[in-house]
Amino acid sequence: MKRFWIWFVLVWLAAVKNLSAADVTVDAVVKVQHFLQYTAGTPVQPSTNGFSFQAFVLASTNDVVTGAVVTLPNISTRILTNESPVDWRFEEKFDSAAAMDAAYPHISFSQYYTYQMQMQTVNDGPRANNCSYAPSILGLGIYPATPQISNWTAAQQIDHTRAFTLQWNNLGNNANDVVQLLVEQNVTNVYYTSPKPFTTNALTGASTSVTIPGYSLPPGTDLTAHLLIVHVAGIPDTNNYAAGVAALGKETTFPVATRPAPASPSLTLVSRTNNQTRLLLTGETNRSHQIQATVDWTNWQTLITTNPTSGTFSFNDVTNLTRRYYRGRVGD
Repeated sequence: MKRFWIWFVLVWLAAVKNLSAADVTVDAVVKVQHFLQYTAGTPVQPSTNGFSFQAFVLASTNDVVTGAVVTLPNISTRILTNESPVDWRFEEKFDSAAAMDAAYPHISFSQYYTYQMQMQTVNDGPRANNCSYAPSILGLGIYPATPQISNWTAAQQIDHTRAFTLQWNNLGNNANDVVQLLVEQNVTNVYYTSPKPFTTNALTGASTSVTIPGYSLPPGTDLTAHLLIVHVAGIPDTNNYAAGVAALGKETTFPVATRPAPASPSLTLVSRTNNQTRLLLTGETNRSHQIQATVDWTNWQTLITTNPTSGTFSFNDVTNLTRRYYRGRVGD
């Protein structure tokens, strides 16, 4: 999920300060704790690579950053790698929090831990920015809550023809924290992402659910989902160059699965008496079905949407029209 995490963090951090002009839009350091939830129970951390330190530089346009190095609080350095024409990145993974914190400290009662990003740019020359973790006395150096899917079992049998609402635990109710959901297959095939941070309906730390629209996911497929929460753990540096941010995050990875594609329903005309047409639709159990009608084969009107337990239901259409066409379909 490297590419998604880059996109998620950089889009969010770019929104921390609305600026353009300079060759660099934002630079950041982020410490992430990773979790797995393969049952309906509590997420667990993997035995290896459950923690990561990541450093980013996001350019304002292609190829205007030629290099980037982050200097740690202990004065050692890490070289960022060019991941694309607009972003540079460094990541190191660890098996324990203690190992990550020893290499990349962030929490102290009264001390700021500052990571300085040094960047070489085409138009602005050499530049530097600070990404500082605030002391814990300010309440900023604490990780957010761990995401846990509360309707995990239902997420293993999603009807792709219907909207599905994924639910999770209370993440602290902090509207300033950013939350993002992604559903993918084999890393490269991304089928759904929740709205981008700071856009309409974007998820925050106050969110406990999101609705995946019908037909967003492929039928009969085992998928992987990632629910992330990130918050700023220091005061952003906007006084020097671009915006420098230090953040903490947690990511829970979990499986989701969709039911096989439904069979096409059959629609039978049972009777036509005066202005009443009786129809019988036969489909699968536990599926949402619609009966629709039209007079011109172009504009279809939904007469009823239902989810019959038996898979079969009848419907009486009372209309004064002398001619009307009907069809049955699956989905909301």
